Amino acid sequence: MLSCSVTSVIACSIVLVAVKPRRENPRRESVPHGAQMAASSDFLPHAFTPNIHLKPNMILLLTQDLMMSSTVSSVARTMDEPLKTASSVAAAGKLISSDQPRLLLIDLQTPALQVAEVASMLQTISGPNRPRIVAYAQHVNKALLEEATEAGFDQILTRGQMHGNVSDVLEAR
Repeated sequence: MLSCSVTSVIACSIVLVAVKPRRENPRRESVPHGAQMAASSDFLPHAFTPNIHLKPNMILLLTQDLMMSSTVSSVARTMDEPLKTASSVAAAGKLISSDQPRLLLIDLQTPALQVAEVASMLQTISGPNRPRIVAYAQHVNKALLEEATEAGFDQILTRGQMHGNVSDVLEAR
């Protein structure tokens, strides 16, 4: 008969759990890359199977500014809003066409960004697929803010206004 104290039994259990090899899903190898979600839903009851064809109601941030990206990301996470970041107009264009964001935040001071280029890209999107467009720049860049206003963006903010009201900007529909 083996005699153990409660502490040693708990310690032995922890060690066994830590070293116990995971059982691999034999179906995983037959699932093409990127389709793991569909394969994993095979194990869920029909009523709980996710509809993977629905587009997320996401927010797209066009910036190379890590401070603003971090601020918007943390607020979006607390609001349980999906967020993607693009560092160029070309990358933003691809995400807009594939993910159809509900909100597009544009840092007008992103290097190589031309307001006219962004405006022409966004003119191709109309109807319910057109995201709400909020552009921002430093308050001293009056010409850039004026150009964004003339481009017809939905809301123009200074960087300070954007930082101070991120949650309000993300909540607005």
